[in-house]
Amino acid sequence: MVQFGGQYTFEQFRDAQKALSGLRTPFRWMLVPVLAVLAASFLTPADAGWTAEGIFLLLVLVAVGAWMYFRGRSAGRQNFESNEVLRAPLRGTADESGLEIVSEYSNSRTPWSVYRQVSVASRVVLLHQAADQAIFIPRDFFASEDDWNRFIGIVRENVKAPPPARWRNIVKLLVWMAIFAAVVLIWNVITNS
Repeated sequence: MVQFGGQYTFEQFRDAQKALSGLRTPFRWMLVPVLAVLAASFLTPADAGWTAEGIFLLLVLVAVGAWMYFRGRSAGRQNFESNEVLRAPLRGTADESGLEIVSEYSNSRTPWSVYRQVSVASRVVLLHQAADQAIFIPRDFFASEDDWNRFIGIVRENVKAPPPARWRNIVKLLVWMAIFAAVVLIWNVITNS
């Protein structure tokens, strides 16, 4: 049995959010180059000048990029600071039968079978219960490096998850790229005829 405990900090929360949203980030940021291509498509070949639509799309590109950047930075802090349950001190144990977490607000004992996947980063372990839901246990919650490594070993040994189907993400990306390319092509055909 491995014991752990502590109180989440915003930095730990942010690290867990980054690890959890890592697969979605490329899809979010794909919008920026798509808008750039759309804006560039409004360059007229004759004089290489910008049309009003091109300037508008370029401004939309800058606005969307800025919104995505600042929204991501501010939303995480607001979520953390408004969640008393998350900020409450907790303690827990992990053994061959499951994970137990106790705090002022809850007491849960879950078998390893409820976790679909485990992600181990340098400073945090994510125990995924669903595609975008995970419990995160930071490295700082353990008294020693040996406890941290034993916890990782217990988790990896007991969370039997299917291998990730990474090709699905690639297919999604290619489909969205094809859709945007089709929209640009249709727009150019319509405006140039």
